[in-house]
Amino acid sequence: MAALVQFRPVPARRPAVPDAQSIERRDCLARLIAARDGNDDAALRRCESAVVERFRPYADRIARRFRGRGVDDDDLRQLARLGLCKAVRRWHPELDPALTHFASPTIEGEIKRYFRDHCRPIRMPRSLQEDLALHQAAEAELVQCLGLIPTESDVAAAAGSSVERVRRQRVAARMCQPVTADADGGAAVARIGCERATREMNRVVEQLDLGAAIRELSARDRRVLALRFVAEMSQSEIAERLGVSQMQVSRILRALMIRLRAVMT
Repeated sequence: MAALVQFRPVPARRPAVPDAQSIERRDCLARLIAARDGNDDAALRRCESAVVERFRPYADRIARRFRGRGVDDDDLRQLARLGLCKAVRRWHPELDPALTHFASPTIEGEIKRYFRDHCRPIRMPRSLQEDLALHQAAEAELVQCLGLIPTESDVAAAAGSSVERVRRQRVAARMCQPVTADADGGAAVARIGCERATREMNRVVEQLDLGAAIRELSARDRRVLALRFVAEMSQSEIAERLGVSQMQVSRILRALMIRLRAVMT
């Protein structure tokens, strides 16, 4: 007969006792939630300041993750605390009960935006920098509301932008992000010749300039270009679609090509 194996009962795990710091944080958050239901703006600002003060060590710990990247420690802490202030004002407990879960990506995003805007060897055009700030703010709001990474269409709709602008801004941000030879795939990037790199960058600039020139055209001209070069319709098909003659379509296209070439040269 097989020997009977006796199992010793596992003692029940005692619930963790909150420390004084956790209790203070919880009380500050409770007062902040209560102040939002009132009409006293001064009291609300005091409660927000108290929450920021209690969670400041948490923001400083996140800032330390980015040390050694060319930005002073004091600047990193200031950026992290700025992100914390934004997170406290945007935090909605009914959507995300834990402030730290929402504050962490907000603080990291504030620091990463600084690196992208001030610590990159290639500066994006002003219009793309504005789109970057606009789309990132909308994406941060959607992440909290949806609980997942929003699509390009969601970001465009929330920011009052377009999917094309979101994609163009993201491509430009990736192009301006430096890649070291130590990173995955960095060795291959480092082997790209200067001539090829210059040619690729010129292509990006030309595409951005072309897009800006097309946006200045009238709605009719943009439609003609889209039918000809996107839908790949013939001049006769375009003429039938617009209710004009093929000769008129040919003249419109010729005038558009002359105008766009003048802008690109």
